Amino acid sequence: MGSLWSPVNRGKVRPHWGKMHEWNFLYSFVRKNAHMKLYLISLAVLCTSCTTMLNTTPTGEAGISMGDSYEKVLETLKPNNRITKTIEGGGIRAEGYSTITKDCRVKYFIFQGKDGLQQVKYEPAPNLPVNNKCQ
Repeated sequence: MGSLWSPVNRGKVRPHWGKMHEWNFLYSFVRKNAHMKLYLISLAVLCTSCTTMLNTTPTGEAGISMGDSYEKVLETLKPNNRITKTIEGGGIRAEGYSTITKDCRVKYFIFQGKDGLQQVKYEPAPNLPVNNKCQ
């Protein structure tokens, strides 16, 4: 008896491969195309890094979320940052260490009335040394 595709088996009913056939095709395709392995590994690393980034807060500051009140943000920032300017209920400018970029940053927190914190912006602060606690 020959293989399923040999002339001996012509006309006979071939078995239904189902999902197993699809996986065999995928495996042989990736095995034959080495660059696909690299692509799939890169894709997996990218997905992992994206989920890691999602675990950080959208504002980049622990304990501060969008929509938080001016008072709450100010109290949260005071222990670890130097507050350089405040506009009552409208904005806060602070200097301190950024856990996202791992360096010193100037941080701007913009508020809009009852809606609370609406925007956070970071700018580099090369004049502030990390080893001096960004002071």
